Amino acid sequence: MRRLFALLAWLCFSAGAAAADPLPPCLPGAALTLSAVGDVLIHRELQAQAWTEPRRFAGLWAPTRALIARADLAYANLEGPLAPGLDARWRPAPDPGEAYDGVVYSGYRRFNYHPRLAADLRMSGFDIVSTANNHALDRGPRGLDLTIDALEAARLPFVGTRRGGTGGSWVTETTVGPWRVAWVACASWLNRNRDAADQVLECNVPAERSRLLADIRRLRAREDVHFIVFTPHWGRQYRPQPRAKQTVLAREAVAAGVDLIVGNHPHVLQPWDEVEGGGRRAWVLYSMGNFVSHQQKPARRATAMAFVGLAPGADGRLRIGGLGYVPLHTRLDPQSGRYVTQPLDPAADPEAQAIILARLGESRRLSPREAGRRDCAPPP
Repeated sequence: MRRLFALLAWLCFSAGAAAADPLPPCLPGAALTLSAVGDVLIHRELQAQAWTEPRRFAGLWAPTRALIARADLAYANLEGPLAPGLDARWRPAPDPGEAYDGVVYSGYRRFNYHPRLAADLRMSGFDIVSTANNHALDRGPRGLDLTIDALEAARLPFVGTRRGGTGGSWVTETTVGPWRVAWVACASWLNRNRDAADQVLECNVPAERSRLLADIRRLRAREDVHFIVFTPHWGRQYRPQPRAKQTVLAREAVAAGVDLIVGNHPHVLQPWDEVEGGGRRAWVLYSMGNFVSHQQKPARRATAMAFVGLAPGADGRLRIGGLGYVPLHTRLDPQSGRYVTQPLDPAADPEAQAIILARLGESRRLSPREAGRRDCAPPP
């Protein structure tokens, strides 16, 4: 109980800041709705569980599928490669197929998932994933190329990585009706793996950071790009507040032309804030935490799905007109013994609720029925 009271004390910090914010949590007049979740981090226990689920990996987050469907564009961070036939030392190994073996398919520290995960993410309604993160090269250069093979086979767009030796673009563009949304991503580090084939855009390498910002400026200059999203993998793990380095990069990206920043890596929620850079302002969702994982501490199972309403401005570009979230948590179902990510049940997980409210505030919270609505009226 003492820990719960300590968590509730955080409410004074973020709820007051959110109350002063003029943006509504609902999405009035939105031309399209974007959603974002955190890390898809499939530990060994969840990989084993997935093969006992009728929906395979999609069973791990099945209760959120209706929420994902509310968005026109749904984003997640794919934390790890999809590389069949390679072990943790990047060597060829017999592939077990649809099974968890701990050799080819593995959890912490060097993750690797069955390519079926890409198809299950796409089938669940996700429209794009970031692949720029510290686990991108956990199966080496060949493993990253195999990851791209799996994503392309599933027709799931990705951002932040590219095939080795190709010199391809770091930018991904998605379209919804007449609207074009551009995406850029970078990783702050690569778990001591050397990116010899130039496959991952790195945030902290000066030349690559300059390349990132130049890409953003070029996108900003294009009249046919209506909105730019930046998804950095940054920050320190398990810290509830962003580091100064994150804010510096955020301001540089906003000055270059980014409209929204959705960060990941800390595995816990971090606050949202509107930052200024170069005379422009944009929202930064510093960390969305874990969307699905086997990390069991309250702060690591407390998460959210952000909903961002985009409306056209006078210049024809899209602007953020609404910003809200649906609280989620990963919990152990006491009846089935299975882990699942679902809309938050406050009675079952009051610690997770306290953490979510502390980080994101009460004023932006949406019920699952309200998520993605184009109006502010109460749901019927």
